[in-house]
Amino acid sequence: MNEPAEREIARTRIRFFDLLKSFFLAEPDAESLSRWRGILSAMGGTMITPRLDRAVAELNRFLATGKLGEIRDEYYTLFIDPYSEQRVPTTASWYLDGRNFGPTLVRYRAFLMENGIVRREGVEESEDAIGVMLDTMITLIEEEKKAPASRRAQERLLVHFLGPACEHFARALADSPRAEFYACCADLLAGYLEIEEELLTAAA
Repeated sequence: MNEPAEREIARTRIRFFDLLKSFFLAEPDAESLSRWRGILSAMGGTMITPRLDRAVAELNRFLATGKLGEIRDEYYTLFIDPYSEQRVPTTASWYLDGRNFGPTLVRYRAFLMENGIVRREGVEESEDAIGVMLDTMITLIEEEKKAPASRRAQERLLVHFLGPACEHFARALADSPRAEFYACCADLLAGYLEIEEELLTAAA
């Protein structure tokens, strides 16, 4: 593949990961809702995979009819409210070890050190929080040009941490009686990671 094509693929991947990260890294505001509407509307009607197509269609339906306050309330209930009985964990350790701060976090911190990645200033969540791991993937894609080993690191991140954690995360939200919009977001995330895994393992 020629260099311009590789750069365009990298830019597309970064844009998609940035979209997915924006669902889970912070409470939504009017600006993020407008951005989501623009991106997902442009994706509507495309044929990618059945899972992604369904998630995009559902998200477009929610964004066309749902109010910002309703989506913010759902986010707060699912991810912030410490007293919520519907709260859904967002860390890889929870899904892969059954508890936060488990051995997965230890292995993940070692992975970050190996690749020279440090937590961004101002980020308070655990390194293995799903939104933070998505940001790490963006960093690795951005570094791919000057550090070819980054592609191998992307595969490790996806196969050993991000992919399995996000599949469990998507199931947890699908089973939650409180999750509607964010169940679709998590399904979009898990569905896209299936495509990423095919891409990365094929190139290995």
